Amino acid sequence: MTRNTRLTLSLAAAGGFLAAALALKLAEKDGLMSHETAVRVLQVLTGLALAVYANFIPKTLKAFRDPAAAERAQAALRVAGWSFTLGGLGYAAASALPIPDTVALAILGTATAYVLGYVAWAVVTCRPARGGSAPQA
Repeated sequence: MTRNTRLTLSLAAAGGFLAAALALKLAEKDGLMSHETAVRVLQVLTGLALAVYANFIPKTLKAFRDPAAAERAQAALRVAGWSFTLGGLGYAAASALPIPDTVALAILGTATAYVLGYVAWAVVTCRPARGGSAPQA
């Protein structure tokens, strides 16, 4: 997919999200739904958007000179993709249920903490030897 195509799709998705938010606000003002329902629908859409975008995270790997560094980066991107996809779906599901918003936020916070922890672990445990490049296999 070319850079212009990705940009066009991203702008279209953003426009669709803004249109949905406007439609929800208009429906709320017309009395078709309560404020809480409109907020929850927007939260569900936000969680689903996060899940969709998280699926693209593992596909963003750039070129590396060191194959071991490329493997570590790809593993971190996969963990981030899976975690944020599941976190987004969990956020959407929790937002649709009549439970406090803190539960949905805790789900996203847990996914973020897991990704940050994994990346920190990968950086600390997979450093190349001092004084030169990583050993060649």
